Amino acid sequence: MRCCFVTDLHIDQPGIFPLGLDTRDQFLKVLDHIKGQNYDVIILGGDLCNKTGDEAIYQWISSQIADIQVPVFAISGNHDTSSLLANSFGLSQYMNAGELYYTKQIQDVSFFFLDTSAGSMSDQQWAWLAQEIDSCDGKNLFVMMHHPPIIAGSAHMEPKYQFEQMDRFKSLTLKYSHKQFHVFCGHYHLERTIVSDNVTVYISPSTFVQIDPNYIEFRPYMPYFGYREVIVDDDGKLMTNVRYM
Repeated sequence: MRCCFVTDLHIDQPGIFPLGLDTRDQFLKVLDHIKGQNYDVIILGGDLCNKTGDEAIYQWISSQIADIQVPVFAISGNHDTSSLLANSFGLSQYMNAGELYYTKQIQDVSFFFLDTSAGSMSDQQWAWLAQEIDSCDGKNLFVMMHHPPIIAGSAHMEPKYQFEQMDRFKSLTLKYSHKQFHVFCGHYHLERTIVSDNVTVYISPSTFVQIDPNYIEFRPYMPYFGYREVIVDDDGKLMTNVRYM
């Protein structure tokens, strides 16, 4: 199973360039690279829009990906509107009280798609997640969420913009110590891997701009943009790396 995790696009209206960068063109460059990689699925990891959810922007992104002709799944970031995103990517049936969350079985791999667009999750979503984990027979669980659920060491993003329920996430995953949680996320605009108990978090770079994690103030970091590649072989072994443009 080969998939790619593409996050933090920050697409704005045509002719608007956040931080002077053409985020539409950068996203299209990423898609051009993806087209030649034979992925089985594309996952959009949130913050598709630059400021707030915009249906026209979601429709444009969806139309660009359609040419690749592979399944596309999406989650919401803090700059998205879940209902509008769901409408544009055929996910409306998974809306629950304003949140977009769902599970998918992709080539015998269990994927959990969460909605952390508010910086937290509702009690309803937490209860659903626990129920889904209970019903999953596999040892390796793949969680897609926008916010990293554990401290990652970004001075700019933490604590001001971090996930508000890190302790609750840790408590939940520790209840399933016999399982391994592989969490793929974005939000921090950097590449980093953190291991804590039975949780491994893979933070993926943005297709927009990377943020220097060593400074409290915002500072662009490295002149590259990219996405994360995730490969799971027939034995369940995970391999992942980042592709930069």
